[in-house]
Amino acid sequence: MRAGTPRAYTFLMFIDLLIFTASVLLREPILVAAFFVLLSAGILAFYGREVRVESGRVILEWGVLLKHRREITSAEILDIIDAPSSRYFVLAKYRPEALLLPAGMVVMGLLILLFSENGWVGLGWILLGAIELANHVLSAERRKTGAVGVLLMTGALMFVGYFVAPWKTVLPVLAGFLMAGVLMAASLWSSGPLIGNTLIIVTERGVYSVSYTSRSELKQLISALEGGE
Repeated sequence: MRAGTPRAYTFLMFIDLLIFTASVLLREPILVAAFFVLLSAGILAFYGREVRVESGRVILEWGVLLKHRREITSAEILDIIDAPSSRYFVLAKYRPEALLLPAGMVVMGLLILLFSENGWVGLGWILLGAIELANHVLSAERRKTGAVGVLLMTGALMFVGYFVAPWKTVLPVLAGFLMAGVLMAASLWSSGPLIGNTLIIVTERGVYSVSYTSRSELKQLISALEGGE
């Protein structure tokens, strides 16, 4: 089990997205360097460490070089939600800031497409952002509708990419869009939104997430949060 992404990381990556967009629009190499520096710093600062589970509490830690921690006791818990078992992807409800980055990718992608000489770069942001939004807000019952929507968007972006991408990159761009769109659509059609093995912990002081790899880990984590052994 590992600690999930904290809220601060989401806002940091949104700022990084703004820097990347500015670097494409202004064609400033220093902004490209700043983008990679901030991206690396965010990963180092907020990389989720192994979760420590004890009776009545769990300890979450983040960071590679300098770690910070958060201890959660059973007394302060308001709700525990297993994301894959819920009807909707609950991050959209309990952690709405999780929608900030994919929505920003769509908006910034449009800006790059409309105002940059390398507008075709924005097409990738639009597609990836839209796919991520679908993962956050679609219910399992609407997976087929979502799959068709992803295919339609993929086709539309391929059509636009044919006209805006440099001729040497047209085929790779179209192939990349097609592969990403078809794989995502197939996944949505067969199993619904790509909800990872994530437990959402709602407390009095905030909302946290923990990623797990097996049902036994999930049972152990819930037992500890509920005050069991």
